[in-house]
Formats: sequence, structure tokens, C-alpha cells
Amino acid sequence: METEEVFYKIRDKKTGLFALGGSRYWTKKGKVWTNLKNLKLHLNYVLEHSYYDDRLNKYMSGDVEIVEIKTVYSEHPFMNIKDYINDLKIKKEEEEKRREKRWKEYEEKKKRKKYEELKKEFEGDK
Repeated sequence: METEEVFYKIRDKKTGLFALGGSRYWTKKGKVWTNLKNLKLHLNYVLEHSYYDDRLNKYMSGDVEIVEIKTVYSEHPFMNIKDYINDLKIKKEEEEKRREKRWKEYEEKKKRKKYEELKKEFEGDK
């Protein structure tokens, strides 16, 4: 099964950068409008506030365009979920074994250190 989504961005054709929407900045990713209604709201805001917002001049320069981005999603069987869960369980068990091994090594190191300290203490009493 395939589904399609459409998104919108505002791109400066000269620089290839995209408008960030709520600011005067342009970036490689920019803002994504999920529908034309929201994009129109943004453009209406820019129109209404053009007396102190210079974005309208930039938008009207002819170097800026609205870009429609279509994303197509298609479903493909990935993996049997039972197999996936079993793989997760195996990895979790392996990690637990590694953790236990590290803990035992740590405890042994502590014991050896304590042993060496006691050994020095009692050998010094002779």
C-alpha cells in the first residue's frame, strides 16, 4: 500500500535556502508547512505586518518560490515480529552477561586491592 503526503516550503532560488517561517532567517532545512492553509496564514501575517517586516520585499523580489514536496510512503514486510523480539531478548541477555562479567571483574579488583592493603599492613607487623 502506498500513501502520499504533500508539504510546502518557501525557497530562495538564488541561495537555495528555505524560510524559517516565524523569523527572518533562511536555512538549509527551513520550515515545513503541512498544508496550503497554514502557508497562506503565514503569508497573510507577512502582508499584515509588512510595515515593520521586510520579508514581504524579499518574497516579492521574484527570487522566492513556494516548493511542494511530495513524500510517498510504501509498506514492505520488514521482519516477523516474533523473530525481532527474540533477537532483542538475545541481545538483552548478552548485554546482561557482559554487565555481570564487568561487575565480577570490578569486585575482584576491589578484593585484590583490599588483600594487598591487608597484606602490607600485616607483613609490616613482623
